[in-house]
Amino acid sequence: MEFWSLVDVRCDGSAVPYTAEFPAGAGIATARFDVDVTGTMTCVLTSRRVNGVSLLRVINRTVDTDGRDVASNEAFNVTVRTTFSNAVQSFSLDTDPATAASDRAVTSHQGGVQVVSVALRPNWRLASIVCDGRRQALVSGGQSAHVVTTGDSTCVVTNQRTVPGPSTDGLTVVMRTLDASGAEIEATGPDDEFTYILYNDDFTFFDSFTLDTNPVTATPNQLVRNVPRGGISLAQSAVSSPTRGWRLEEVRCNGVVITGSAVNVTGPMTCVFTSRVTTLASLTIRHRTVDNAGNPIDSAAQFSLLATGSVGSVFSSVDSDPATAL
Repeated sequence: MEFWSLVDVRCDGSAVPYTAEFPAGAGIATARFDVDVTGTMTCVLTSRRVNGVSLLRVINRTVDTDGRDVASNEAFNVTVRTTFSNAVQSFSLDTDPATAASDRAVTSHQGGVQVVSVALRPNWRLASIVCDGRRQALVSGGQSAHVVTTGDSTCVVTNQRTVPGPSTDGLTVVMRTLDASGAEIEATGPDDEFTYILYNDDFTFFDSFTLDTNPVTATPNQLVRNVPRGGISLAQSAVSSPTRGWRLEEVRCNGVVITGSAVNVTGPMTCVFTSRVTTLASLTIRHRTVDNAGNPIDSAAQFSLLATGSVGSVFSSVDSDPATAL
């Protein structure tokens, strides 16, 4: 079987825009174009024979209601069907670099006509399919387009929000480390890696990552995260080594000292966490049990103790029975 693709329509030498319809399994294509015939006119339709297997690259793009590019972790199911053979390939794409899913896929096909379809998602619409720079006419209720290819091609599928998404801004988190005297240092110990947590009140946003100030490691000392506007809580935790610990000195966001854990994000913001080396102290906690008269007794009843400091917490269970391991 030979495969052909309509590649050009010209009437009296001028290019004429056209659309094409490709009924599934029919093996034929119908080209439609409109011309204003006022006299003698000659229209030339050019079809090109397609040989072998070609590649179709599909790139998913997501934009907000105002047309700005936005990253989305919502998966869009894209299907490519070859009309002449009804071969189908499907894949799931998103535009969030933090997920394992990709924003693009490559499919092989034979023949010059493909139907690219996108499954509609709530609060999204298929805005356009542009293949090799040419905007394709959307059919099937705005869910797909018939793509005429003559070889390897690239199609950009643009999905647009119909409901505005949450406004986001870049929050830069910077880590600084000081020695006991207050001089800035590079913390190069094996445990000198800090964990940071960002979240909002209803936990619809949550993010965590690690930073250090060691120039030898691949871990950076600052990161930029896209966070929703409004109240964001920030937390830092540091693992203390056997010989030293860290004390959080201060947090400054856009130059202002933050007294609590929450900041109000109204635009791009930079928050600097400054921690100082501190010598580890030793705290011994002993638990006593007494009877109703106040006399010391041994008991296997377990009691939970939680000690909370500026850089972390310690949880343990104790009893007063010498026969147990506690």
